[in-house]
Amino acid sequence: MTPSVKMAIENFPNSQYLPTIYIISRVNLHNKKDTADMTRFLNTIRLVPKVRWIVVENSPEKSQKLSKFLKRSGIKYAHLNRYIKDEQLLVKNLSLEQYDEGFNWLRTNYQNIDQDGVVYLARIQTSYEPKIFELMRQTKKVMVWPVGLVNNSLYTRPVCIDQRVVSWFCPWKCEDDLYPIHESAFAINLKLLVENGNLMIGNHRKHGDFFVTYFLKSFVSLEELEAPECYKIYVRNVNTLKPIIVYKNAKYEKDFLELV
Repeated sequence: MTPSVKMAIENFPNSQYLPTIYIISRVNLHNKKDTADMTRFLNTIRLVPKVRWIVVENSPEKSQKLSKFLKRSGIKYAHLNRYIKDEQLLVKNLSLEQYDEGFNWLRTNYQNIDQDGVVYLARIQTSYEPKIFELMRQTKKVMVWPVGLVNNSLYTRPVCIDQRVVSWFCPWKCEDDLYPIHESAFAINLKLLVENGNLMIGNHRKHGDFFVTYFLKSFVSLEELEAPECYKIYVRNVNTLKPIIVYKNAKYEKDFLELV
């Protein structure tokens, strides 16, 4: 029995009966903020039973630092890598091929993992109330919910009647048939993702803020979106400030330090 499985049984004794939440996160250890964000996010998902964290590192090869960090995490994980050279894509949050790498892993390993599950794209910078993970576990096809602090606004959210999405509220370029769903505002059923094996989110980068919307329209219509919680914000799109390093020339032992 692995330490992660042992810890899950001890902390969540009935978790084996729950669908698995497969969380895909993009990580760039060259960004000094990501090390802090990863620790904070890890402490959140430690409160959630039966998750598997799929971490896609922006690097030509998987780093030892991240490998050691994940091994110590106490949760089930998969460590992948996909190198994105274009700095502009990273700055604009459009390095979507890292998500596709996670999709490919799920599709390739589908026969060897828990097939009763949902897939969630989680930004490690974002703030999560653990209740959102229990909510998304009920996803039949695609579930959506509000996200706070998006694009200089208080929130964006699905507009619902009897838990059915009829439109979308956002303070900026929002249209009836084209609505900018935030990447942290949806979960998709694992089986649905695997059955549509040729669909990749990276193909929709050209749509800018609407890349998630176009991706999801390949699976379901607006009317088919599940929205059991339209009026509560469990996810907030916050960002850690870039650190100001004054003593850049100090003799730091960079290779000696590890992610803790």
